[in-house]
Amino acid sequence: EDQNQHPQDNNITFWKNLVERYFDSKASFKFDIFRSPLEKRSFEPCLEALPRIFAVKFESGVQKELLNILNPREYILDDGRFFLECEEASIVSTIDNMLVINRGTLRVIFGQDLKIQLWEFMSRECQEYVSREDMHDDGPDSSRVNEFGFTPEYSRCLLIAEVVESMKSKMVYPNSLANFQAINSADGKK
Repeated sequence: EDQNQHPQDNNITFWKNLVERYFDSKASFKFDIFRSPLEKRSFEPCLEALPRIFAVKFESGVQKELLNILNPREYILDDGRFFLECEEASIVSTIDNMLVINRGTLRVIFGQDLKIQLWEFMSRECQEYVSREDMHDDGPDSSRVNEFGFTPEYSRCLLIAEVVESMKSKMVYPNSLANFQAINSADGKK
């Protein structure tokens, strides 16, 4: 709900505060896409990249996003954390004049402070719904999203975050979090 209340200018400070408010400092964020038993694509950006990723998602045309869950199962783990699993979940994104629905399984682990330690969505299918008038205006093959239901800008941002994450072990910075924050605020307003 909070992400749909982002400011008009999509200020990066809003997204940093959102991540800080809801995610544990060591949280893991995963988005897996299964298009067949043999075809899987995974995105697992580092926590420090999430504010920028969320900002880019909404800058690239996503106007609203909702998470729907059906028959969730809740468990309390031995260490006091909470585990939520939902086999029938969907992420519904409004992009321009269309709906994009990713259906799959959601798994979330909350710490005792109720901050997210693991957020994992495993998408089994993605469907795009376009109004008839938009189909006639733009043609049936023009789409603002790729096969994963992502805008090109959001996909690029996820890929860049993935490359940076994979290179972390090869880079040595005296204060890597401060460097990432400096990059994140380099443009001043975002």
